[in-house]
Amino acid sequence: MVTGRGDELPPTESKEKSVVFITMHRAGSVFTNRVIRDILARVGMVHVDFARTAFSMGLDDAPYCIERSGLLCTPGYYFGAFRSPYVESFGDLSSSRLVVQVRDPRDCIVSMYFAFRYSHSLPGAGEARTIFENARNEIAAQEIDGFSPTQACQYVHRMAVIAKLLERYPEALLLRYEEMVCDHDAWLRKLCAFLGVSVEPEDRDRFKAAVLPREENVAKHKRQILPGDYRRKLKIETQEALTRDLQVPLERFGYLGSVAD
Repeated sequence: MVTGRGDELPPTESKEKSVVFITMHRAGSVFTNRVIRDILARVGMVHVDFARTAFSMGLDDAPYCIERSGLLCTPGYYFGAFRSPYVESFGDLSSSRLVVQVRDPRDCIVSMYFAFRYSHSLPGAGEARTIFENARNEIAAQEIDGFSPTQACQYVHRMAVIAKLLERYPEALLLRYEEMVCDHDAWLRKLCAFLGVSVEPEDRDRFKAAVLPREENVAKHKRQILPGDYRRKLKIETQEALTRDLQVPLERFGYLGSVAD
């Protein structure tokens, strides 16, 4: 991974259209980011992760990434992942290739609770770390059924931003976390076809092995991966409240009436 410094980009010999990965927190973005990075590295595209750079420096990633968003159309680069709704402040991305991944927000919220409470790494020393530690302390003082309903509003916003991006850039590729886990081969074929890059069998096997279900471990960043975890972790009344509050994005992205629902 190359992070870049300031408004300068590292050198690249590729002339391919840039690729921008936009997603949301707890939607399998770490794995997908790695897959896209590895695939595009084969054709000489350089990975630039502004959000990760800001995180490691203890900075708020929103202004850091927005200030550099004018670079996202520069050919030869893979930019990502961008996980927060500040992407609505990015400029014109029509000369880039957009990959977007979503997940059932009810599962995102459950995953967020366990990650922030137990496993998420700390930002670098700075303002972002202070904010993160305060949030972690607040979450640690709550049970999951108290925490979850408070997060619905932010996921309504996050997914509304993504919906607007998809309307603005209809040629973007929309991926789903659930397909990544439950039909990985189809998910990878779709991604590779969009990127125009083939993947060797050994790479396909490696990617698939990395995403296979494992025994749940709350101390790990990838605690568990199976869809529908909100049903296993939340009380019925909390599930119903989340489904009601998140109805608009659930309908927009096809999560009402799904297997998980």
